[in-house]
Amino acid sequence: HCDGVVLNSTPSCRPRTIGQMAAIEMLRNTGIPVLVMENDMTDSRTVDEVKIRNDLEMFMEVVDSAKRRREGR
Repeated sequence: HCDGVVLNSTPSCRPRTIGQMAAIEMLRNTGIPVLVMENDMTDSRTVDEVKIRNDLEMFMEVVDSAKRRREGR
């Protein structure tokens, strides 16, 4: 009963993201939209709030579209 999944990827902390690619592939095979938000928790200067907002807005459109398809609309 999941419409979409947002995952956090932290390149500077590889142990935290081990297995994430397998989870992403598994979710995508089910047709569930997945958004991977990449950030660096050690350097807040890498955060681009405009990009984050745009990515989330586009993802919500994908989620809504996928949900309508599943519901036959």
